[in-house]
Amino acid sequence: MSIYISFDDIDSPRGGCTTHFTTHIFYEIARKLAPKTNDYTLPRLIRLNPDIPWKTRGNAATCIEAPLTFDEGLELVEELVLDRLSSYIEGEESVVGHTQPCIIVIDKEEAESNKSRLLKFYLKAVKRVVSIQEAEEILKHVKKIRTYTLNGKRGLVGALAAIGGATYQGYKPTYELLAYTDPAYKKLADEDKLYRTLENLERDDTFGHVDRRSGRVLVLPRGKDPVLVGLRGINPVELIRILDNIRKFLPPIHMWMIFKTNQATNMHFYNVEEPNIPRRYEQFSSPAVTRFRKETLEGGHLIISTKLYIGSYEYDSDLAIYSEAGDTTKKVSASLDNTSVYITGNIRPLMDRETINHEAIYIYEDPTVSTRQNPLCPRCMRRMESAGESKGYRCRICGYRLMIDVAPHIHRVVKWIPDRTIQPPSHQRHLTKPLKLFGSQKTLEELEKTAIELVISRNLDLQKNSI
Repeated sequence: MSIYISFDDIDSPRGGCTTHFTTHIFYEIARKLAPKTNDYTLPRLIRLNPDIPWKTRGNAATCIEAPLTFDEGLELVEELVLDRLSSYIEGEESVVGHTQPCIIVIDKEEAESNKSRLLKFYLKAVKRVVSIQEAEEILKHVKKIRTYTLNGKRGLVGALAAIGGATYQGYKPTYELLAYTDPAYKKLADEDKLYRTLENLERDDTFGHVDRRSGRVLVLPRGKDPVLVGLRGINPVELIRILDNIRKFLPPIHMWMIFKTNQATNMHFYNVEEPNIPRRYEQFSSPAVTRFRKETLEGGHLIISTKLYIGSYEYDSDLAIYSEAGDTTKKVSASLDNTSVYITGNIRPLMDRETINHEAIYIYEDPTVSTRQNPLCPRCMRRMESAGESKGYRCRICGYRLMIDVAPHIHRVVKWIPDRTIQPPSHQRHLTKPLKLFGSQKTLEELEKTAIELVISRNLDLQKNSI
């Protein structure tokens, strides 16, 4: 006996945060029901297509599983949650790009019986542009479900996708601990001490906390929302330990929550049933061969001509690698033509042409390059030097002369290390899988029960501010 309650589009350019509102509601439900902690699971944080033009910040939707019947869930939402929501977004109607929140209640068994339909919708929403009409078509086939929208229906897509994401078991999840404060206090964090501490606490089961290349702390969001710090990893209990260690460098924390997420999973590049053709504002992945044309734009951005292989079709397309990619730009710029690669990125217009914005490049094979080098001396096997224009080559060691005018081609193998080149941590998207998680990623879902016990026991007393 349980239900899913999902949320989307509760943040706006002016502030607010879907996860913040979800956390409040989670604790209000827990306090109201006085639950045993084994009746609860960690709430879900579902990242969707990061290139939707009308998204706010990270394009996240959330989902709570609560130990209630469907009718009890409806009563709870209509008597408690909708009133909290109205207060939370009060005044947003006058803001450009204002929030259009949606809350969905669905019986868990009903979600499981419609799992195939909901899962397909979720996978599409992570990768492509999905219309409100597509979401409404799904609702026609589901019985024990109720939707609540305010100011419009834009949040319907994310809230429905979050339910599909909650039923999906096809990837190893990651976790994010989000701690909240008054937005006015966010600047009080001691970033220098945070950097040193987080760098020392970094382990194989955490990621995305600092960028050693730039010396930046990555856990402090800069927006007007109440998120103070976000800690990420594959071990939810370890995130609590890190919070305890850095708390003295942070302003007062009102409450915190651990979300089970699809972040750092590359979910936005999983195949969907539709053909993977390049379309604007959608995620894209394809085998390709780099071509001969390269162009460096002002600011150090690199444009490479590629031929894409999609099924039985071939497409010519440009690949844009921006200077913020750091060493990736240098590696690709120094690479070779006709190299077999696998490209992942998103489609955006650039210079009146649909262009793939680089997110990661995977090398299929070691390319070779043909260069000209001065010949070796046949006597002492040292590299010879030019004797002057049209005068051949001479060996400075033994004096041997070789009367040829053109240096021979020498083929050498160029190897890229690592064979995956992705954006540096400071520019990685929420869904991008860091290099350290490739390969033997552990599964630490057995720690979720311990984590939810700590979440509830340490926050019900802490969380006293109402929304």
